[in-house]
Amino acid sequence: MEKFIVENDLATVLSESGLSISEVSRRSSIKRQTIINIRDDISYNVMLTKAYVISQTLNEPFDRIFKVRRNPRFFERNFSEVNLRILEKYVESSGLSFTYQVYSSKCKVNVYTKYEMKRRVSFSGNLLIDLSSVPKLVIVDFDLTKRDRYIPDSELVSIFDKLLHAMVLFARDINLVEVELRLLANNLELNTPNISFSKLSQMVSPDDEINLYLLLAYKEAYQQGFRLSYFATPYRTKWHDIFMKKRIHFQKD
Repeated sequence: MEKFIVENDLATVLSESGLSISEVSRRSSIKRQTIINIRDDISYNVMLTKAYVISQTLNEPFDRIFKVRRNPRFFERNFSEVNLRILEKYVESSGLSFTYQVYSSKCKVNVYTKYEMKRRVSFSGNLLIDLSSVPKLVIVDFDLTKRDRYIPDSELVSIFDKLLHAMVLFARDINLVEVELRLLANNLELNTPNISFSKLSQMVSPDDEINLYLLLAYKEAYQQGFRLSYFATPYRTKWHDIFMKKRIHFQKD
């Protein structure tokens, strides 16, 4: 997504100049089809260098033909209704649908599954958008729960994977640079932020539901490109926050 939008009134200026598309193309060395595309679409995503060349070719001030303005979508990095519709579009792939409780100037949101009693798996979470340094989506809570013990783990893993991927796509679309996932560890003696998955696995008891979910989340997040960042023990001694981060690679529109 671009920070700025370039709008143009090339059709009017061309009409007044009396020059043909072919002549402007010859003088500017810009392809004829490109000039046609700009003329026919006032919001055509023209490169600024080409826009300056065209204005010089037509001997007109730049702002007589082109107007550069901020792209409101780029700067609207919050949980607005428009952005929540983007998130919901990606969440649909998981088979779930969310209810949102937005607060703190649209920078935080509580998330719950709709029609929970009809779902095999329920979800509750908390998300925040942090613009204080690197613009990022912080997944504070990301809790998936099987509503029946006979539901296979593979179903939980599949939904977790789809939901986490949806969060990354959402962050990309509202132009955030990073996604941070907070995971909860219960009474594990952590002494390094670079603890390996195999070591974590050895520390977890088979009947420890909290840490088994930690292993599931760790493994799936790692496969999606998340890496351990750090851990903390705020306000408690037996519970640890493990943070994993993923940088977002943008694709040009």
